[in-house]
Amino acid sequence: MTIQSKALFLTYDRVRNLVVENSNMKKDFLSVQDMFEDKKNKPDASIMVYGVYNAGKSTLINALVGEEVAATDDVPLTDKITAYPCRNYIILDTPGIDAPKEHENVTKEQLVKADAIIFVVNPLGVVEEAKTLAVLMDLFQARKKVFLVFNEKSSLSEEDFAKLKDQTRERLQGLADERNLQGVLKDIPIVKINAKMALTGKLKNKEKLVELSGCVEFEKKLDQFIMSISQEDIYMRLKSNLLDFLNQSATKIESQSNSELVKQYDMVIANLSKDKLDIKNDMVKRIERNKNELYSNIKSWLYNEVIDIENNINHWVEGKSKLIENDLNSALEMSKSKIKDDIEQLQAKIPAIALNDDLPKDINIEVDNLDQETHIPKSPSSDQGINISKEQLSQLAVSMGKNIKVEHVVTGLNMVKQYLPTLMKGVGQKTIEKWAGNIVGKAVPIAGAALTIGLALHDIFSDDAETEQLKRQQEVERKARERRDQQIEDAAIQISDQFLTTLSIAIHHVIDGFFEQVVDEIEKISLNFEEKDQVNSKLMEKVLTLQQELS
Repeated sequence: MTIQSKALFLTYDRVRNLVVENSNMKKDFLSVQDMFEDKKNKPDASIMVYGVYNAGKSTLINALVGEEVAATDDVPLTDKITAYPCRNYIILDTPGIDAPKEHENVTKEQLVKADAIIFVVNPLGVVEEAKTLAVLMDLFQARKKVFLVFNEKSSLSEEDFAKLKDQTRERLQGLADERNLQGVLKDIPIVKINAKMALTGKLKNKEKLVELSGCVEFEKKLDQFIMSISQEDIYMRLKSNLLDFLNQSATKIESQSNSELVKQYDMVIANLSKDKLDIKNDMVKRIERNKNELYSNIKSWLYNEVIDIENNINHWVEGKSKLIENDLNSALEMSKSKIKDDIEQLQAKIPAIALNDDLPKDINIEVDNLDQETHIPKSPSSDQGINISKEQLSQLAVSMGKNIKVEHVVTGLNMVKQYLPTLMKGVGQKTIEKWAGNIVGKAVPIAGAALTIGLALHDIFSDDAETEQLKRQQEVERKARERRDQQIEDAAIQISDQFLTTLSIAIHHVIDGFFEQVVDEIEKISLNFEEKDQVNSKLMEKVLTLQQELS
């Protein structure tokens, strides 16, 4: 299991904010807070940003941080190491490759300490920059984790990006051969970003501009890269302690109410939260299985030079999306039934809770409609049933709090039951189809670019007579195959990742919408509780949500 450190620390921040709002939780939280803050001070990795002057190193740092923290200029400004906190790691701004001698010495010292290197280059000159690539290979040879970034000054098409990656990889292969190094292509990821556009988008809060800059995909790849050097056991321990705190908090909140009704109500909310999590987890697992299948299919289609790859992708995504839609509908319909059962069980308990010990234990109490008189069937020792009006029932509800109007609670539960059948009929179809269309639109250019490069490289080792002499040069053929394989691998990963991410967001959107509607209706019932119990129920809901995030 892989712990996502970014998500873990975001949840921690939300828990910390909740504790600030509820000071009675502070004491129990202190030890957990110390653990997380200590880890923040000792981040996953020190990430050194490195490259030639004017490649956009400082702009990239600013884009990552989301603020203009690093100075940018056309002349060398950095003569020392400057650290910038970003997510759960530290970004180090350093003098570049062409820095003055005294600056280079500073950089070399830091290179020894750095856990990983973000190597920034101008894509227009990277292939020709022998010194730049030689330095990159020095880092690789020194067993440093290297993350190669093409910082676009103007946007690159997917096809141009694919060609540029191939050219760069070819140069890296040559340098690796000179040094007898293996695995250079798979161990040096190559990504692109328009750092200036990304920074502008973040500063002006324009999400579309951030997306167009390639920043979202860049940050995702960077997080994956950094995760590969993370200390998994540490994060597991942090997660476990945070979850223990939330579990303890939920228990304490529950114990603070004297009302059995409130406790039963909170249990309904808890079941809702669990059901929501179970559906999400199940659907994501299904999408992940489909993602792996798409990954294999993309590679197969590209290796077999399927020209009409757009139709293949469209047909596959459409078919799988419909199946996911059907599975989601079934899961939510089942959830409706569970919610209805929980409500009916709570309704059945209400009279016994209200009457507490005022009636014999063996009396079977049923509540049909508290707008009329409630009839309690006779016990074996009685000659007749007992009739209790709604006013009398309210008066007997001492255990539920003096201000709780029991008839309102029951009426509210009935309203939720009546509301359930109409809830999100046909959920998912239009939503899922819309999201699926987005996948195809993004996937086709990527696949097309990979196919173009793959076909061009395939010519090198084809059976054409004109290339027969070249084919005999086995080393040339091997290198071409390696580059083609990496290009196909890139495309398969990117498209299948898009499928996973896009449909996961879609199903989360649908599921969240479904349960929000249910919770909104059920929460209206809590307005009949005492003020203290209302506060506790709301707090319990927040704690349950955070538990869900961690799970």
